[in-house]
Amino acid sequence: MIQTDKLISKPSNRALSFSAFALLVAFPEMVLAEELKGSAPQQQVQQVDVFEQYQISKDIPKYALSSLVQASDLVEHVKKTVTYNGESETSEVYLVQSIDHKGNIDLRVKYDEKKLSKNEDVLDQIAKLTRNEYRLRDFADSYDKKSVTHFQTGPNSAVINFNYSKFGLPQDVAYFRFMRVKLFLEHGKVSKMEVRNSQPFTFAGYKIDDYLQVITFETLDDTSDIVMKEKVITAKGERKNKPIELEYVTTPVAHYDDNGMGVVVLDQTLMSEVSDPRYREERVDLDRTFPLMGDMIRRKGIDLPMPYGVSLAYRDQDLNMDLTSFSVFGLDPNFIAKFFDPDKTTAKINAKSVTLRGDVNILPFWNVFGYIGQIDINAKVKTQFNGNEEPICVVDCNLLEIPEMGAVELNIPIHLRYSSVGVGTTLAVGYKNLFASATATFTKTKLDGADDWGDGIMTYQPLIGYQLPDYRAQIFVGAEYQDYDDFLDGEVNFKVGGLPVTMPYHVGIDVDRWTYTVGFNKELGKSYNITGMYSTGEDRTSVTLNLGYRF
Repeated sequence: MIQTDKLISKPSNRALSFSAFALLVAFPEMVLAEELKGSAPQQQVQQVDVFEQYQISKDIPKYALSSLVQASDLVEHVKKTVTYNGESETSEVYLVQSIDHKGNIDLRVKYDEKKLSKNEDVLDQIAKLTRNEYRLRDFADSYDKKSVTHFQTGPNSAVINFNYSKFGLPQDVAYFRFMRVKLFLEHGKVSKMEVRNSQPFTFAGYKIDDYLQVITFETLDDTSDIVMKEKVITAKGERKNKPIELEYVTTPVAHYDDNGMGVVVLDQTLMSEVSDPRYREERVDLDRTFPLMGDMIRRKGIDLPMPYGVSLAYRDQDLNMDLTSFSVFGLDPNFIAKFFDPDKTTAKINAKSVTLRGDVNILPFWNVFGYIGQIDINAKVKTQFNGNEEPICVVDCNLLEIPEMGAVELNIPIHLRYSSVGVGTTLAVGYKNLFASATATFTKTKLDGADDWGDGIMTYQPLIGYQLPDYRAQIFVGAEYQDYDDFLDGEVNFKVGGLPVTMPYHVGIDVDRWTYTVGFNKELGKSYNITGMYSTGEDRTSVTLNLGYRF
């Protein structure tokens, strides 16, 4: 029977994820807010447990994702060879991991500068890969249970096949969903694991066509425990349209035994080398300030999006607005209604906006953001002038006078440009492939040339959605409520006879405050995403495109 004392990790039964999107549309402002994205886990399937049948630790599949699962305290040797455009370079470093009694992890890279490549930032690359392995330690159920098959290859040997899950992996290592795994057993014990790709993918900044990972295991004489002997990753592909070959060889050097036996040295020569006091040392920054409690959540196997984000949004909206009353130059609305019938007055408004937004995940389920933008408004006001029997002086008769005329239909074009600023927050939850969010935003606008900002407007948006793990995408539906006032106040500046005129206005409006929204979000690599939305309601329709980047 294979012992599991050395396969130390706390498994999680699922990788909970959540996704949220927020859209702000205010008259005459519109802004796209942020989404929280993640990877949903697969549903557990009740079937014959092949790993239990062969008495194999269920932590074994995790070794392909992270060699840091071997023990809480360990030393590894990593050798990287890059053959690019016919030239090869090799670098070597040591990884030293330790965990205190509170579960805090300290991970360091020890190295001799003479053994590092001169043409690559090897330490940075090794730190990034190691940081990923640290994050993946708790993904015990990251393989697809439905894909597991097995067959006997001899009297004392067997092969188990399985694939990695489309659901349970973070976006930056999602290429593992293309992996096909063979686990080899000899005399009832795991001897080797092979991992191959089924289609090209991007790995460590390279475009990879052929990927092979081979992990060999051995049994310790003193304890009969199964430990990793060596992990070799070979990959062939290209970079900048030139051929490249990669090789990563990870060799366990030593780890601390949890049964009180102290240090278990697996390679005495390498242990002596890493103990050289002349070796330099750099700490790998594993934890980040935001989101708060993020490390605690990751230890439970829950994937989180990167904490910071910026996005650029473009929106095109059409709005039909009925007027209930209006007044200009402070004139009595009842007086104006004698000449212009509000019931026969409508405004068709097209608004185009560009918005730049920044955000941060304060907590795993709580995002806050701020944004700035610019809005171009083109409006056509259609009204019925009832006619007048004598000239009407609106301001000074020398400046603005409506001459005597009969009833006529008027079409008045208006072009306005606004600046906008705003803040908002999103709360999001998720379960398996489903997610839901609620977003609130507050926006203020200022007409170009004006001195003061408007009073501001609140917008609320609930959304529910479903994740498509095969495509690293989400689809969603929802609604949006814009907290309009029943009137618009402002002023328009124009010239009459070469002289400037300021026209204050007070307009009563009748517009539906709700719209319904459908949309999608597609992840592009580990940091980028593109979002599209279509909103429609009784009085307005809009199309929104958003390009986001998380870091």
